[in-house]
Amino acid sequence: LAGGLGFRDLAGWRRVGQSFAQVSSAFPNASLQDRLNKWYQVTAALPYSPPEYLNRTFNSPVNRHSVYAEGSWEFSPALNVYAEALFNKRDSQQESYRQLFPYVSGFMAINPFGGGFTPSRPVITIPYGGEQAVEFKRYVVGANGEFSAFNGNTWKYDVFFQRTESEAAYTSDIVYNDRVDATTGWVPDFVEPGVGYLAGNSPCNASLITISGPTPCTPVNWFRGQTILTGQFTPEEKSFLFGRETGHTKYDQNLYGASTNGTLFSLPAGDVSAAVGFEGRKDSLNDTPGFNSRNRNVWGLSTSGITVGSDQVKEFFGEMEIPVLKAIPGIKQLSLNASARWTDYDSFGADTTYKLGLNWQVTDTIRLRASHGTSFRAPALFELFLGDQEGFQSQGIDPCNFWNFSSDVQIQANCGPAGIGLPENWQNLNSSARVLQRGAQGLNAETSKAYTAGIVWTPETLPISLAADWWRIEVANQVTRFGAANIAYLCYSDEGFPNSPYCSQFERNLDPDSFEYGKINNVIDSYVNIANQVAEGVDYSARFQKKFGVYTVSSNLQVTYQLVDSTQLFKSFEAENSVDTIYSNKWVSSIDTRIERGPWTLNWSIDAFSRASNDRLFGGDTFGWLGFSDCGAQATPTATCVQARYDQTANLHITHDVSVRYRGSKWSVIVGVQNLLNEDPPLLSTGSGAVRVGNAIGISNYDILGRRFFLSTDYRF
Repeated sequence: LAGGLGFRDLAGWRRVGQSFAQVSSAFPNASLQDRLNKWYQVTAALPYSPPEYLNRTFNSPVNRHSVYAEGSWEFSPALNVYAEALFNKRDSQQESYRQLFPYVSGFMAINPFGGGFTPSRPVITIPYGGEQAVEFKRYVVGANGEFSAFNGNTWKYDVFFQRTESEAAYTSDIVYNDRVDATTGWVPDFVEPGVGYLAGNSPCNASLITISGPTPCTPVNWFRGQTILTGQFTPEEKSFLFGRETGHTKYDQNLYGASTNGTLFSLPAGDVSAAVGFEGRKDSLNDTPGFNSRNRNVWGLSTSGITVGSDQVKEFFGEMEIPVLKAIPGIKQLSLNASARWTDYDSFGADTTYKLGLNWQVTDTIRLRASHGTSFRAPALFELFLGDQEGFQSQGIDPCNFWNFSSDVQIQANCGPAGIGLPENWQNLNSSARVLQRGAQGLNAETSKAYTAGIVWTPETLPISLAADWWRIEVANQVTRFGAANIAYLCYSDEGFPNSPYCSQFERNLDPDSFEYGKINNVIDSYVNIANQVAEGVDYSARFQKKFGVYTVSSNLQVTYQLVDSTQLFKSFEAENSVDTIYSNKWVSSIDTRIERGPWTLNWSIDAFSRASNDRLFGGDTFGWLGFSDCGAQATPTATCVQARYDQTANLHITHDVSVRYRGSKWSVIVGVQNLLNEDPPLLSTGSGAVRVGNAIGISNYDILGRRFFLSTDYRF
């Protein structure tokens, strides 16, 4: 692209990847269409998806090995001793690629672009693989039996101890960050630790290799054409820059308990039964990443510190089933179920939860049921003790992007001249923001209330059963993280800017002479109690079963219809109902049909997910682009507007699975096809608000593997 864009041109090099603003500034007198065409050219040439990406692992291969044994010895009806053991080992691996794009000082002799204090950045595709090995062990010993109590009624008891151990090793390819610094002209600031400048000219500064060393310093030619095109470094460079590192996770649990259940006494409507018991549990976690990872010395990857902690809990519980009425007009049977549990966590403290349930058999064919209960969840070990985990997010989290088009007056005021002074049509094109996540030991427990009410119809003369159940769950003090984007938004949308507490949770580079001007960085995103959630809906179910000669046909239909799925980040925020969006389908259903004849069984399953769209979340599907306003009803772009339509909708999606099973006296075999019609998952635009694999939606509701066949056999000794 000769002549151009305010940067130095060199023979043999092609300039790619400029922003639209850079292209426009180089050709200020060109028409909008001409500027768009030039921008298309430099963008299309940028290797966002190099050929190597086609060789990445899509579905990780996994090898599993399991051994299970159980046994028991009955000394008498009063004492039966039992034990079981389970061992499972899982090995998996992935092969992938990623891009290595360090800034290189303009003073370095290897930098053909020069530029002095303006660095240059090569984009190099490198291999990136990983391996995981997980061993899981569980041992159980216990005793159960019967005894007489409460006027000779038979009671049962169970006493047990369970030990669970899980150990994992995770290995990945890494690039040593201090060795990248040593070969790119990084000069540390000797006053402020961790700060520096790309102003050096040493081919390899061994004094910067402070974590992965000591090691001989090897200069790296970051601008070698063959290296940029193929990702191939010299053997010496490869040995110097790249390594593999393994982290280890160990999770242990001791669980013990005792319970008993039986009949207390009799009432006119039936026997009153009860169950009481005790459980205790201790969980411990120790996650130790590799040495360079926990010292933040891996280039371009998430890092974390050591996560270590433990928690203990003891619980007492009781439950009663009380028959209230029986055999009177309008009440064939009415019973009440009541249960309560007292729980005491070392980390959280104690709380009591309960549940009440009513079961009313109106007639032989109609039954009504309802329940109300409470529960709580103490923070998990990971949420309490997570060591500093470093990740990256794109500068799309910046609420000041195109601030002059924002409908939020506070965003306009705080991002523009009256605030931090970002220019109009600002687009944050800097490299990803560093995000630091950590646990918080002062968290409160999540609490919830649940309500259900339903009806069951079982006609005596038809081979069907129908049921409908309404439910509502209210969760308070959900343990979660704000998210980097929310933290930045809450800062710049606050009337108290820049004194908002959220503004202290990240940094922004406002040095106009910096090549990273405007970059958001070092976002602190800890676990907190923030959100309230409400979920409400209706479950419908239907069952059919009938014999047709030598065939038995059965079919089960399950439908969940969502009414509410709302989240309220803060009490001062309006709750947002996400029903009918991509992560919260209005309805989902499954139909499982089985045809049996002797040892043969045919299974046919249909899964369906309703149409879902994120258009409502974004206020439509047609927007402006690159800082230009939406053209609205105009058919073509003009000098002041551009129109772009985003596909943010997943249409009705239905998949079919079919299998045939033959069952012998000691063995069985199943042959089947998943996604029989090879239905593709919905395709979505970038920025649609959903996780994507390529252009396809990448969440569990939608099958992304396509049609596949399977075979399963087992033999019983």
